[in-house]
Amino acid sequence: MTVLGRGVVFVLATAAAIVLIFFAGSAHAGCVGVDTGNDYTCGDTVIESCVFNENLVCPGTHGLVVGEDDITIDGNGYCIDGVKVVDVNKYGIYNYLHDNVTIKNLEIRNFYYGIRLEGAAAGDDKVEHNTIYNCDVHDNGNKTLQKGNGIELRPYVCHCNITNNRVYNNTGGGRGCEAGGQGIRLHSFSCYNNITHNEIYGNRNSGIFSKMQCKYNYVAYNHIHNNGHIESASDYWGGGMRLECINTNNWLVEYNNVRNNLGPGIYVRGDYNVIRHNNVSGSKNANNALHGTAVGVGFGIYLNVDANGNNVYGNEFCGNNDTAFGATACDVCDEGEYNHGDCNTCDTRCKGTTIRCCKRCTGGISVEFSAEPLKGVEPLTVNFTDKSDPQENITAWLWDFGDGAISTEQHPNHTYYTNEPYSYYDVTLAVTDTEGGIYDSTKRDYIVVWKPESEPNADFSGTPRKMAITPMTVNFTNQSLGEVTSWAWDFDNDGVVDSTDPNPTYTYTTAGIYNVSLNVSGHGGTVKETKTGYIVVAQDPHPAAHLDAHFFASRRSGRTPMEVTFTDLSDKGSEGDIVSWKWDFGDGTNLTFNTTTYQKIVTHTYNKEGNYTVSLEITGADNGTTKETKYDYIMVTSGAPMPFVIKGWVEDNDGKPVNGANVKVTNIETCESWTAVTYATSNYYRLVLNTSGIADGNTLQFFVNDEYIREHEVTRAEITEGGIFNFNLTVPVVETVFDTGAGTYPSIFGTHEGKIIPDENITVNRLYTYACPGTGGHTEYVRIWNEIEAIEGIGNWSGYQGDYHNITISPTITLLKGHEYNYIIRTGSYPQIIHAGEYKAKEGGNITCTRFTDANGKVHEGWIPAIRLWKEE
Repeated sequence: MTVLGRGVVFVLATAAAIVLIFFAGSAHAGCVGVDTGNDYTCGDTVIESCVFNENLVCPGTHGLVVGEDDITIDGNGYCIDGVKVVDVNKYGIYNYLHDNVTIKNLEIRNFYYGIRLEGAAAGDDKVEHNTIYNCDVHDNGNKTLQKGNGIELRPYVCHCNITNNRVYNNTGGGRGCEAGGQGIRLHSFSCYNNITHNEIYGNRNSGIFSKMQCKYNYVAYNHIHNNGHIESASDYWGGGMRLECINTNNWLVEYNNVRNNLGPGIYVRGDYNVIRHNNVSGSKNANNALHGTAVGVGFGIYLNVDANGNNVYGNEFCGNNDTAFGATACDVCDEGEYNHGDCNTCDTRCKGTTIRCCKRCTGGISVEFSAEPLKGVEPLTVNFTDKSDPQENITAWLWDFGDGAISTEQHPNHTYYTNEPYSYYDVTLAVTDTEGGIYDSTKRDYIVVWKPESEPNADFSGTPRKMAITPMTVNFTNQSLGEVTSWAWDFDNDGVVDSTDPNPTYTYTTAGIYNVSLNVSGHGGTVKETKTGYIVVAQDPHPAAHLDAHFFASRRSGRTPMEVTFTDLSDKGSEGDIVSWKWDFGDGTNLTFNTTTYQKIVTHTYNKEGNYTVSLEITGADNGTTKETKYDYIMVTSGAPMPFVIKGWVEDNDGKPVNGANVKVTNIETCESWTAVTYATSNYYRLVLNTSGIADGNTLQFFVNDEYIREHEVTRAEITEGGIFNFNLTVPVVETVFDTGAGTYPSIFGTHEGKIIPDENITVNRLYTYACPGTGGHTEYVRIWNEIEAIEGIGNWSGYQGDYHNITISPTITLLKGHEYNYIIRTGSYPQIIHAGEYKAKEGGNITCTRFTDANGKVHEGWIPAIRLWKEE
């Protein structure tokens, strides 16, 4: 027999005796309690921190069950093995309802679930603040029972960290939201979790999967590859990362490497997620049975029809247009509403996709430009330079300077003015290549313009920031905005001005951590910027030396209510060095995070007029702190009207540009309507309004060529940002009757040939040509035949005599359902023209001609003479 965790006992039987031989193992084996020395082995409930000292083999039981808060299970490099016993209730590590638990340095394999964290189903007791770190979780799940995943958070598991793990070859199966075989699955209200720096690969379905209102999760810096190993279409729900169910909302997915997955690289079905700076390539179609469905097609990113308001930008989607099994995918596919994004890199976009790519993976045009100067007092004349590549393939340029002005020059100049203390302008360049493709790039807040009397905005940088020896010489650079006439630097926080140069150099001779301040003065007043703990000088650097608090705001000025998005750009140094973040927004509002509640991006709304000083203080693991303070950083004025810009592109269902379209926008709350500026040689449109006619919650309806296209509800963020950008309009190719109207009609005199396939048996001896009102539309000659069936009928016009719209076909012929017949027809004198929606004819139907040239030489595509075949008794 085998005594697990204690040693090995062999029972030897002979004719004379039974001899017991014991090979001693450790006095304590398995996971040894740190406080008590207790030995936790297969199926045990762990109530204290413990450290493994050997492998555990656990057939038919859980590995370990967490039984207490605030404990650590340290695998110490050992393994816990479930030996693939089929049992739906057995997990490698199982935590039900316990908080602040760390699982680290452990290999977990061959269980139904590798690790499962589980809160109460009613949501009244969540699992929070768990960490799974540096674990190998692999070969879990059971594809026969179609269940089981590597790591599962379900339900109500929040504020947990899954980092630096390898999650691979988990084999549960099934198709649908309850399928197994996911590397990491979040389920049922599991929110505010961080999944970072993991390698997730070889899992039978998707690498990361979410279901049922899992919101505000952060997924970053993961390598997700080669997931989606399936045998048939019936057990498939794969891809790299699937934000699967409705209400999978408000995720931030960034800096992930998603490669060579079977199915979509990233799949989005929820709302208001940010997908940015990811590299997605090599996504492949699943198989023929799923041909044509988004579930199995190898899109780079696919936004489901239910996905709304997602922002996709700065990603690289390349090499995902796989055509295996006959299904053609594309790099970017968006079937949702109000999704947007810019400056992605891709080669192919599905028709109707509003997410734009400014660079091509191969071929096409990579759009780039520069400007000089980038900031200054009004009137500010800026010189723009097109740097797109390759230049020889560009045939047209369209610049949008962000203030309502445009240019079609290659290298234009433009002069900016402002009605605000400070104005920030987006600049867009769109270029057209020799094949008619349009590529564009937008630089946000690219040009900054201020009034001469505006209060300055202090800012600076220094390099180097830290050094282990003295003396240490630092070069400081003034980055202030506004009309600055004097600078006062305090390099060592002693209240004494050390320099009045705009870009000084200072030498530190004493070890220490120094706050640095810059006071700037101008016609608009004096302001100060202080960076706490900014310079570190020491022989043996202080542990906090690497910390660098830094942030920026999405907008610096605006009108009430002004919503501002702040992004933490602090230098964290090595993993886990920052343990707390404290924001002070300057209006009495503070926001504090720890490592489990941390949010990289925060939003704050200013409701009162004023200038606000904003600071971010960060604290390291050793309690060292540093803070960045930006004085008078946010400038809020009263809610008077401000510019509101709506702009985008007009395309048809096939993604082809619709140039010179008539674009109108109507506010259904105020009944106001506006006509956008459009261009005969471009599909770009732009409408400049102000917020006197637009308010948060207003519904705007968009019309193209007087046809309703879509509507959009204005958000507070859009009011704050000053517009709705990259709002694309897709014009359906509608199969309608061609309206000949009044005046000159198209004459199609000439001979045309084609084929006719009746959709029912039809006997024919007459042909009637529908004329345009008041004209002599007629057919001069027609021949219909099928040599194999020995069918031939011919008709000739007799001139303007009596019922000249009808001609007789002789002999009477019968055309059979589904059979193919040839025809020749010569028409003249303005017959009615209708859209060729179907290439068929029947009694009361049409002979088709999909292309003709009228008397003026104009080519008509997809339009035919309106002709009726019938039998006169």
